[in-house]
Amino acid sequence: YCSSVILIFFIFIYYFFIFLFFFFLSLSFVVQKNVRPSDNNAAASELLVYAYE
Repeated sequence: YCSSVILIFFIFIYYFFIFLFFFFLSLSFVVQKNVRPSDNNAAASELLVYAYE
Protein backbone atom coordinates (compact mmCIF):
# COMPACT_ATOMS: atom_id res chain seq x y z
CA TYR A 1 0.00 0.00 0.00
CA CYS A 2 2.70 2.48 1.01
CA SER A 3 4.87 1.84 -2.05
CA SER A 4 1.92 2.34 -4.42
CA VAL A 5 1.11 5.70 -2.80
CA ILE A 6 4.75 6.81 -3.20
CA LEU A 7 4.70 5.65 -6.84
CA ILE A 8 1.53 7.64 -7.57
CA PHE A 9 3.09 10.64 -5.81
CA PHE A 10 6.23 10.47 -7.98
CA ILE A 11 4.16 10.10 -11.15
CA PHE A 12 2.16 13.17 -10.14
CA ILE A 13 5.36 15.21 -9.56
CA TYR A 14 6.75 13.97 -12.89
CA TYR A 15 3.72 15.11 -14.87
CA PHE A 16 3.60 18.36 -12.90
CA PHE A 17 7.18 19.22 -13.91
CA ILE A 18 6.41 18.33 -17.54
CA PHE A 19 3.40 20.68 -17.39
CA LEU A 20 5.54 23.46 -15.88
CA PHE A 21 8.21 22.95 -18.55
CA PHE A 22 5.73 23.23 -21.43
CA PHE A 23 4.00 26.17 -19.75
CA PHE A 24 7.22 28.19 -19.48
CA LEU A 25 8.25 27.09 -22.98
CA SER A 26 5.01 28.41 -24.47
CA LEU A 27 5.25 31.55 -22.32
CA SER A 28 8.76 32.31 -23.58
CA PHE A 29 7.60 31.64 -27.16
CA VAL A 30 4.76 34.14 -26.73
CA VAL A 31 7.16 36.71 -25.22
CA GLN A 32 9.62 36.29 -28.11
CA LYS A 33 6.84 36.40 -30.71
CA ASN A 34 5.27 39.56 -29.31
CA VAL A 35 7.94 42.13 -30.18
CA ARG A 36 5.90 45.20 -29.21
CA PRO A 37 6.95 46.18 -25.64
CA SER A 38 4.22 46.50 -23.04
CA ASP A 39 3.91 46.27 -19.26
CA ASN A 40 2.37 42.81 -19.47
CA ASN A 41 5.15 41.55 -21.74
CA ALA A 42 7.83 42.96 -19.44
CA ALA A 43 6.18 41.34 -16.43
CA ALA A 44 6.04 37.98 -18.23
CA SER A 45 9.71 38.14 -19.25
CA GLU A 46 10.68 39.19 -15.71
CA LEU A 47 8.76 36.21 -14.35
CA LEU A 48 10.53 33.97 -16.86
CA VAL A 49 13.97 35.26 -15.84
CA TYR A 50 13.07 34.86 -12.17
CA ALA A 51 11.88 31.29 -12.78
CA TYR A 52 15.04 30.27 -14.65
CA GLU A 53 17.35 31.65 -11.94
